[in-house]
Amino acid sequence: MSATTEAAPRRRVDLGWRIRHRLRRAAAPRPPATEALPFAELATRLDADEAPVIAFDIFDTLLRRTVTPEHVKRLALDRLARRLALPLDAAALYALRHRIEAELCRANADRHGELEFRHDDMARALHAELRAAGTLGLPEDAAGFAAALLACEMAVEAEVLQPVPEAVAALDHLRQRGRRIAVVSDFYLPGASLRRLLAGCGIALDAVPLFVSCDRMASKRSGRLYAAVLQELGICGADLLMVGDNPHSDGVMALAAGCRSLLVDAAAQHAFYARAEAGATAPAVARQAWDAPLRERGLLLAAPSLVLFIERLYAAARRDGRRELFFLAREGQPLLRLFERYQDLLGLEGPDRIACHYLLASRRACFIASLRPLPDEDFAGLFRQYRRISLGEFLASLRIPEDAAARIAAALGTTLDRVEADFPTSGCYARLRALPAFADDFEALRRTQRDNLRTYLASFGTDPARDGLALVDVGWKGTIQDFIAAALGPAVPVLGYYLGLLAAGQPLAGKQGLLFSDAGGQSAGFRVLAENRSLFEILLCADHGSALSYDRSQDGGIVPRLEEAPEEAAYLRDQVAPVADRVLRAAEALLRARLRYAVADRHWLDFVLDRHAGLVFRPWDAAAGWLLRAKHRENFGVFRLSGFTAGAAPPLLARMRYSAGVLVRPRQALESSFWPALTLYLRSGRLLAEAYAWRQRRRAQRA
Repeated sequence: MSATTEAAPRRRVDLGWRIRHRLRRAAAPRPPATEALPFAELATRLDADEAPVIAFDIFDTLLRRTVTPEHVKRLALDRLARRLALPLDAAALYALRHRIEAELCRANADRHGELEFRHDDMARALHAELRAAGTLGLPEDAAGFAAALLACEMAVEAEVLQPVPEAVAALDHLRQRGRRIAVVSDFYLPGASLRRLLAGCGIALDAVPLFVSCDRMASKRSGRLYAAVLQELGICGADLLMVGDNPHSDGVMALAAGCRSLLVDAAAQHAFYARAEAGATAPAVARQAWDAPLRERGLLLAAPSLVLFIERLYAAARRDGRRELFFLAREGQPLLRLFERYQDLLGLEGPDRIACHYLLASRRACFIASLRPLPDEDFAGLFRQYRRISLGEFLASLRIPEDAAARIAAALGTTLDRVEADFPTSGCYARLRALPAFADDFEALRRTQRDNLRTYLASFGTDPARDGLALVDVGWKGTIQDFIAAALGPAVPVLGYYLGLLAAGQPLAGKQGLLFSDAGGQSAGFRVLAENRSLFEILLCADHGSALSYDRSQDGGIVPRLEEAPEEAAYLRDQVAPVADRVLRAAEALLRARLRYAVADRHWLDFVLDRHAGLVFRPWDAAAGWLLRAKHRENFGVFRLSGFTAGAAPPLLARMRYSAGVLVRPRQALESSFWPALTLYLRSGRLLAEAYAWRQRRRAQRA
């Protein structure tokens, strides 16, 4: 690696230089017509050879890749773009890197007579060009950028490199016999990095001399590296046997240096590199790999949507400069698991990671803390969505204790379970506001819960007043964000990243719908991804009850109080958790598969939409049966179990009338449905449901 931080020299590669270089290559010695040795015979052949020193090539001799060497670079750049949330894809970065490498090689050919470059020089030059272009998200420090790219390249190499068993066995046998070994490679990564890669494949060569072209600006290709090897080892050419797969570098040039040569037959590996499956940029091959974790289909088809959300969440948080994220209970628990796994796969450690916290919060727990004194409060956060409720449901949403709620109902001369058609305009609500007992209970609870919520947030060791607060949740309106923001006050900026965001008259400032959103217009794929939003609420389950309040413990700390609902807990444990875990494991496998290919984002989005559509637009499949039986417990505004009710099939005449109504006024017929495709299927039949699915997918493709 370069010993200086100065920019490495580069020279533009023009047509004249290319022609002269091609002519020099054409005039170079041709490899001898010798037959390469099968790997299976290598150990026996070397055991019988009495060469004082046996030198091994590395790539396609000791190690082989599962992708082509150039695609390692593409994958490393794709990973770097992900880690830094750069607004460039791997193809654009690769084109820039390819040009820089060519320019470095020409400059080094002019200076050293070698078509070589060092990874560190290339990375620093790449950083300089990106910085000059004003690329967003780019680190200021060139050394840090170079280290990040090296880490990405090392991680990709570690994933795609495999030992060649026969060659490694031959090497081990020679070492056991005390034979003198060396390793010689033409490569742009430094020797220290190569030793780590070899060790990761079970080949520990700490005491073995390692000669790498970029470290010495001398290569096997030119023959100059052999002179350095012979000089450093203190031997003559006849004492060295070079074992490798390249007829020119390991054969002709070794012989030209006076060494002996033994070529191994890597033709099968070379032929593999020419096939599509050895690449990392073919969309068709990538789709096959992405499909592998989804073989069982059914609910596993929700996994690609979750992966897309996690990728977008990381990119958005990184671009926004967020160093910490708070995942809201309960859907945030599995989302946090996937997010941390994604950071693991990107190789992020220590300060490079986005710190993640799990915040035990719910609308019910945060609502009372968000409210103003009673004379100034209109309870819009509740009444915006829930108006047909009872006195008991209103008081429960405020966390008024049951005994106090009973006394209030008695003082008002009503019952807790009497439902008002429009509670905010009812006489019950007017009398309640005028009741001193309610006012006293409300104000005491409001102040206590606000103080406790602020103390709870401070317990995470963060400073919301300085850094703000970034929340992650499934969606759909960002109500908890509104409540927390109100509790903390206007001096604390609170942001929200949501799987989906729906504009329903609520405040939208500081909110982002990352998978789908209709705030300011529908996002790409909205009509597919927003179909049956309850799917995510059901699958993203936690292993605990909902947060109810924030109570102060004897030691002064704050302990979130969780709801105890044995029936719901048993249902989630026995019916939902096993299915959800399979979906999450499929998503984790898909995250790994995503990093194996560097294809344009549009191909990935097309795949996600296809698979999600295959789930939500086929309500007659087996997966729909499980969803039909699923339950979701509401614990704010209204307190009941909700789900999809199939009921008995309507008679033919009713189905015909409903179908006609859908054709005349489709929006009015479907706007209140949680799952329009299912509603159409149950109330009309499969034909209209399939027509609806076709229309929605087509509109999503046009968006």
